[in-house]
Amino acid sequence: SWTSLISGYVHHEHSEEALNCYKRLQHDGLSPDAVTFTFLLKACGSIGAADKGEEIHADIERRGLFESDVVLGSSLVDIYAKNGFLYKAQQVFDMLPVRDVTSWTTLMVGYAHIGECDSVFLLFDSMLLQGIKPNMVTFLVALNACSRTGQLRKSQQYFEAMKTEYGMCPTLEHHTCIMDLLVRSGQLENAGAMIKKIPF
Repeated sequence: SWTSLISGYVHHEHSEEALNCYKRLQHDGLSPDAVTFTFLLKACGSIGAADKGEEIHADIERRGLFESDVVLGSSLVDIYAKNGFLYKAQQVFDMLPVRDVTSWTTLMVGYAHIGECDSVFLLFDSMLLQGIKPNMVTFLVALNACSRTGQLRKSQQYFEAMKTEYGMCPTLEHHTCIMDLLVRSGQLENAGAMIKKIPF
Protein backbone atom coordinates (compact mmCIF):
# COMPACT_ATOMS: atom_id res chain seq x y z
CA SER A 1 0.00 0.00 0.00
CA TRP A 2 2.90 2.37 0.74
CA THR A 3 4.45 1.55 -2.63
CA SER A 4 1.15 2.28 -4.39
CA LEU A 5 0.92 5.64 -2.65
CA ILE A 6 4.57 6.50 -3.43
CA SER A 7 4.14 5.51 -7.11
CA GLY A 8 1.02 7.70 -7.31
CA TYR A 9 2.89 10.70 -5.95
CA VAL A 10 5.79 10.12 -8.36
CA HIS A 11 3.44 9.64 -11.31
CA HIS A 12 1.73 12.96 -10.58
CA GLU A 13 5.05 14.75 -9.98
CA HIS A 14 4.69 15.17 -6.22
CA SER A 15 8.16 13.86 -5.45
CA GLU A 16 8.53 15.60 -2.08
CA GLU A 17 5.41 13.81 -0.83
CA ALA A 18 6.78 10.50 -2.15
CA LEU A 19 9.98 11.00 -0.14
CA ASN A 20 7.94 11.96 2.95
CA CYS A 21 6.15 8.62 2.60
CA TYR A 22 9.55 6.93 2.72
CA LYS A 23 10.23 8.55 6.10
CA ARG A 24 6.82 7.47 7.42
CA LEU A 25 7.29 3.94 6.06
CA GLN A 26 10.62 3.69 7.89
CA HIS A 27 9.06 5.13 11.05
CA ASP A 28 6.44 2.36 10.92
CA GLY A 29 9.24 -0.22 10.84
CA LEU A 30 8.41 -1.48 7.35
CA SER A 31 10.98 -2.59 4.78
CA PRO A 32 10.76 -1.15 1.27
CA ASP A 33 11.21 -3.60 -1.60
CA ALA A 34 12.96 -3.10 -4.95
CA VAL A 35 9.84 -1.61 -6.57
CA THR A 36 9.42 0.93 -3.76
CA PHE A 37 13.06 1.94 -4.05
CA THR A 38 12.76 2.34 -7.83
CA PHE A 39 9.94 4.87 -7.39
CA LEU A 40 11.84 6.67 -4.62
CA LEU A 41 14.87 7.02 -6.88
CA LYS A 42 12.65 8.43 -9.63
CA ALA A 43 11.37 10.96 -7.10
CA CYS A 44 14.93 11.95 -6.21
CA GLY A 45 15.89 12.28 -9.86
CA SER A 46 12.94 14.49 -10.73
CA ILE A 47 13.77 17.09 -8.05
CA GLY A 48 17.57 16.79 -8.12
CA ALA A 49 17.78 15.36 -4.60
CA ALA A 50 21.12 13.60 -5.08
CA ASP A 51 21.87 13.60 -1.34
CA LYS A 52 18.60 11.79 -0.63
CA GLY A 53 19.41 9.44 -3.51
CA GLU A 54 22.73 8.54 -1.86
CA GLU A 55 20.90 7.81 1.39
CA ILE A 56 18.47 5.54 -0.46
CA HIS A 57 21.40 3.93 -2.30
CA ALA A 58 22.99 3.05 1.04
CA ASP A 59 19.68 1.58 2.24
CA ILE A 60 19.41 -0.51 -0.95
CA GLU A 61 22.90 -1.92 -0.43
CA ARG A 62 22.20 -2.63 3.26
CA ARG A 63 19.21 -4.72 2.25
CA GLY A 64 21.15 -6.59 -0.45
CA LEU A 65 18.78 -5.54 -3.22
CA PHE A 66 21.36 -3.99 -5.54
CA GLU A 67 22.70 -7.30 -6.84
CA SER A 68 19.29 -8.85 -7.47
CA ASP A 69 17.41 -6.16 -9.41
CA VAL A 70 18.48 -4.81 -12.82
CA VAL A 71 15.87 -2.02 -12.86
CA LEU A 72 17.02 -0.77 -9.47
CA GLY A 73 20.63 -0.64 -10.66
CA SER A 74 19.64 1.35 -13.76
CA SER A 75 17.63 3.74 -11.57
CA LEU A 76 20.72 4.39 -9.45
CA VAL A 77 22.81 5.07 -12.56
CA ASP A 78 20.06 7.41 -13.76
CA ILE A 79 19.86 9.53 -10.61
CA TYR A 80 23.62 10.04 -10.40
CA ALA A 81 23.92 10.77 -14.13
CA LYS A 82 21.01 13.24 -14.10
CA ASN A 83 22.59 15.15 -11.26
CA GLY A 84 26.01 15.32 -12.94
CA PHE A 85 27.75 12.80 -10.65
CA LEU A 86 29.17 10.80 -13.55
CA TYR A 87 31.97 9.26 -11.50
CA LYS A 88 29.30 7.84 -9.16
CA ALA A 89 27.05 6.78 -12.04
CA GLN A 90 30.01 5.02 -13.68
CA GLN A 91 30.92 3.37 -10.37
CA VAL A 92 27.40 2.00 -9.91
CA PHE A 93 27.27 0.91 -13.56
CA ASP A 94 30.56 -0.97 -13.22
CA MET A 95 29.17 -2.83 -10.19
CA LEU A 96 25.94 -3.92 -11.89
CA PRO A 97 25.76 -7.72 -12.05
CA VAL A 98 23.71 -7.49 -15.26
CA ARG A 99 23.78 -4.56 -17.68
CA ASP A 100 20.83 -4.21 -20.03
CA VAL A 101 20.22 -1.67 -22.81
CA THR A 102 18.54 0.68 -20.32
CA SER A 103 21.56 0.88 -18.01
CA TRP A 104 23.95 1.40 -20.95
CA THR A 105 21.73 4.09 -22.47
CA THR A 106 21.20 5.81 -19.13
CA LEU A 107 24.95 6.18 -18.65
CA MET A 108 25.34 7.41 -22.24
CA VAL A 109 22.68 10.08 -21.59
CA GLY A 110 24.63 11.25 -18.54
CA TYR A 111 27.87 11.65 -20.49
CA ALA A 112 26.05 13.36 -23.38
CA HIS A 113 24.45 15.78 -20.92
CA ILE A 114 27.84 17.08 -19.79
CA GLY A 115 29.28 17.10 -23.32
CA GLU A 116 31.51 14.01 -22.95
CA CYS A 117 30.59 12.76 -26.42
CA ASP A 118 33.68 10.56 -26.85
CA SER A 119 32.53 8.61 -23.79
CA VAL A 120 29.12 8.19 -25.45
CA PHE A 121 30.73 6.64 -28.53
CA LEU A 122 32.97 4.40 -26.42
CA LEU A 123 30.00 3.16 -24.40
CA PHE A 124 28.01 2.52 -27.57
CA ASP A 125 30.83 0.39 -29.01
CA SER A 126 31.36 -1.43 -25.70
CA MET A 127 27.64 -2.19 -25.49
CA LEU A 128 27.71 -3.78 -28.95
CA LEU A 129 30.78 -5.83 -28.01
CA GLN A 130 28.84 -7.14 -24.98
CA GLY A 131 26.11 -8.32 -27.36
CA ILE A 132 23.53 -5.78 -26.19
CA LYS A 133 21.20 -4.54 -28.92
CA PRO A 134 20.69 -0.74 -28.93
CA ASN A 135 17.16 0.65 -28.88
CA MET A 136 15.62 3.81 -30.39
CA VAL A 137 16.72 5.96 -27.44
CA THR A 138 20.29 4.64 -27.59
CA PHE A 139 20.53 5.66 -31.24
CA LEU A 140 19.03 9.08 -30.49
CA VAL A 141 21.67 9.69 -27.80
CA ALA A 142 24.46 8.62 -30.19
CA LEU A 143 23.09 10.80 -33.01
CA ASN A 144 22.81 13.81 -30.68
CA ALA A 145 26.44 13.26 -29.66
CA CYS A 146 27.38 13.22 -33.37
CA SER A 147 25.45 16.45 -33.87
CA ARG A 148 27.28 18.13 -30.99
CA THR A 149 30.68 17.11 -32.31
CA GLY A 150 29.97 17.63 -36.01
CA GLN A 151 30.56 13.97 -36.94
CA LEU A 152 28.42 13.60 -40.06
CA ARG A 153 29.93 10.32 -41.30
CA LYS A 154 29.50 8.62 -37.91
CA SER A 155 25.91 9.88 -37.66
CA GLN A 156 25.11 8.45 -41.09
CA GLN A 157 26.60 5.10 -40.05
CA TYR A 158 24.39 5.01 -36.95
CA PHE A 159 21.36 6.08 -38.98
CA GLU A 160 21.90 3.37 -41.59
CA ALA A 161 22.58 0.74 -38.91
CA MET A 162 19.22 1.52 -37.31
CA LYS A 163 17.43 0.58 -40.50
CA THR A 164 19.58 -2.14 -42.04
CA GLU A 165 21.07 -3.96 -39.04
CA TYR A 166 18.36 -3.50 -36.42
CA GLY A 167 15.20 -3.08 -38.51
CA MET A 168 14.17 0.15 -36.77
CA CYS A 169 12.19 2.93 -38.39
CA PRO A 170 13.88 6.25 -37.47
CA THR A 171 11.60 8.84 -35.89
CA LEU A 172 11.44 12.56 -36.64
CA GLU A 173 14.00 13.16 -33.86
CA HIS A 174 16.50 10.80 -35.52
CA HIS A 175 16.00 12.51 -38.89
CA THR A 176 16.40 15.94 -37.27
CA CYS A 177 19.86 15.03 -35.92
CA ILE A 178 21.03 14.10 -39.43
CA MET A 179 19.39 17.18 -40.95
CA ASP A 180 21.12 19.41 -38.41
CA LEU A 181 24.52 17.98 -39.31
CA LEU A 182 23.91 18.20 -43.06
CA VAL A 183 22.89 21.86 -42.80
CA ARG A 184 25.78 22.79 -40.52
CA SER A 185 28.28 21.09 -42.85
CA GLY A 186 26.90 23.07 -45.82
CA GLN A 187 25.24 20.09 -47.54
CA LEU A 188 21.98 21.92 -48.19
CA GLU A 189 21.04 19.91 -51.27
CA ASN A 190 21.36 16.64 -49.35
CA ALA A 191 19.34 18.15 -46.51
CA GLY A 192 16.61 19.18 -48.96
CA ALA A 193 16.58 15.72 -50.51
CA MET A 194 16.29 14.18 -47.06
CA ILE A 195 13.28 16.34 -46.18
CA LYS A 196 11.45 14.91 -49.20
CA LYS A 197 12.16 11.36 -48.00
CA ILE A 198 11.01 11.86 -44.41
CA PRO A 199 7.78 9.85 -44.08
CA PHE A 200 6.12 12.30 -41.67
